[in-house]
Amino acid sequence: MKTNNIDLSSIELMPWGTISDLGAKKIEGECVISGAVIYGTPDSTVCCAYFSCTKGEFDMEYTFHEHAVVVEGEVTLTLLETGEEKTYKKGDAWFFEKGTKLKWVIHSEHFVKHYLSIIE
Repeated sequence: MKTNNIDLSSIELMPWGTISDLGAKKIEGECVISGAVIYGTPDSTVCCAYFSCTKGEFDMEYTFHEHAVVVEGEVTLTLLETGEEKTYKKGDAWFFEKGTKLKWVIHSEHFVKHYLSIIE
């Protein structure tokens, strides 16, 4: 079995543009994004990566299944179809299915998650 111990301080997050570049609807803030792919590519069937975004608010629809863990910062995610919301902080995790529509409100100046995405 191959395992990798990854220290976030050794990960270089590269500029990815803004959240609008990923098809999200920016509502407030700059929402500048960056990331680092650990396995696969953003378009491959399975991708494991770090994702970072600056403070702001946006709506998006997931185009993949995602399991994520908050590494840094705080975000409130609201299911647009039901209005149910939850705030996530460092160490909290979520799973959303492809097609889930969310409102993101990033409260901290800098938010980082580690995620695994699966495209079907």
